[in-house]
Amino acid sequence: MPVFPGMVFILQQLTQYGKQHFAQIGANFNLCMMRKLLIRLTQEIVLDFTARFCLAVLTKQKGTKDRL
Repeated sequence: MPVFPGMVFILQQLTQYGKQHFAQIGANFNLCMMRKLLIRLTQEIVLDFTARFCLAVLTKQKGTKDRL
């Protein structure tokens, strides 16, 4: 899977958010729920990123200069 510059930034932000968020919740937090949450976040980010990427490619092909 190719690594896009935006994905590295997104992963860094996710990691930072995860550390802050889950540190507050504490050790009582259910690991299964954490796993489900991370999977859901990842799916949403991938879908959003894919949609933006496709939109950017399609926009570029039409010759317009619109930016996301």
